[in-house]
Amino acid sequence: MARGGLRRLPPLRLPWRGAYHLLDVRIPACVAGVPAAEDGEGCLRLDVTIAKDGSIDELTPAGETRIRHNIVQGQGRQVWPAFADMHVHLDKTATWDRAPNKDGTFDGALTASHEARKLPWSVSDVFARMDAAVAEAYSTGTVAIRTHIDSSPQRAGGSWQAFAKLRAAWRGRVEVQGVVLFGADNLLSRDGERLADMAARQGAALGPVIYPSAQLDAQIARSFELADRRNLDLDFHVDETGGAIAHGLDRIADFALSRGFRGQIACGHACSLSLHDEERALATIKKLAAARIGVVSLPATNLYLQARRPGATPSWRGVTRLHELRAGSVNVAVAGDNRQDAFYPFGDYDMVDVFRDALRIAHLDMPMTGWIDAVTLKPAQMMGLHGLCRIAPGINAHLIAFPYRLAAEVLARRGEGRQVLRNGRSI
Repeated sequence: MARGGLRRLPPLRLPWRGAYHLLDVRIPACVAGVPAAEDGEGCLRLDVTIAKDGSIDELTPAGETRIRHNIVQGQGRQVWPAFADMHVHLDKTATWDRAPNKDGTFDGALTASHEARKLPWSVSDVFARMDAAVAEAYSTGTVAIRTHIDSSPQRAGGSWQAFAKLRAAWRGRVEVQGVVLFGADNLLSRDGERLADMAARQGAALGPVIYPSAQLDAQIARSFELADRRNLDLDFHVDETGGAIAHGLDRIADFALSRGFRGQIACGHACSLSLHDEERALATIKKLAAARIGVVSLPATNLYLQARRPGATPSWRGVTRLHELRAGSVNVAVAGDNRQDAFYPFGDYDMVDVFRDALRIAHLDMPMTGWIDAVTLKPAQMMGLHGLCRIAPGINAHLIAFPYRLAAEVLARRGEGRQVLRNGRSI
């Protein structure tokens, strides 16, 4: 019996080679490739057959597997697919000591970041911090990461060199994608072509940061023009503000629909959508669905930064309309964003913690595992990784097995005792 009365199961004893049958595990229904009856937490109770090559061969209702050799007893434990963390800032990780945010506000974070650019970062420094972050993510069950890279003239050269080294170092273990990050006002100068060319060279997405502006339409139009000519995906920061006047998300959807844009579009933050009245918000959501635009929520960072006033308790969580977006058929992901930097001094690269925060902040816990796809399947799809982060026949068995039967127990203990499996074998 574990402390607090939670019953912790013994670790799985997995074979080193060959096919095997993992009997009686609970898998969130939203990421499982079979129809079956769900339990009260939104899970299916299944047997999983792992093929010799490490792929999932078959999923059957628990107790219906007749074979009685090469068996591993799951004892009803939780098994989730590997995570995808599709909006992070690896280059800024662990820089709080260099760029502390003195008042905890969004403007304070921007000021600290601008001040920090006056001090050079070596390629080895950026790589070491990025590498440590990805190692932590890998060890806790993440298989794919998309990082925004500060592409200002002071940072771009060294940070993108470090990124190329990082991607090579983790190839075959973690899919690492990049986004060229910059303020959208740069697009209207000669910098626009330079930044788009950089994205094309790096195999990265173009990542404008959109704020309310008199030049908003020109910035968005230029974003689509540059991306279209180079077959780039777009990954915006948009409406990360507590102002209801912000409508960048709506205008991005308008431009995507009018242009018939061929690439993938992701919009991060979209905080202001929750401040719009319901009629206006639902109209925007309808456009997003029609344009196939995915929305990425960063609950922990926005909870920290938004609605902050000295000496006052915040009355707004800073989180976008997650429930309404999903109900409107928009792909929704939840990601970790900043960790231990001017925008968020806390956090690590454990997606169990990110998911746990999201459940509590945005009331995503009914049923408990009903939103697991927001940190697995949905972000993988938005990253173009359709063979990852789900549990279905023919998919590599990249899994996370927890020593608890209930998802609530997993989250209560922050995922402690987990076993991370790649191709059906423990790492």
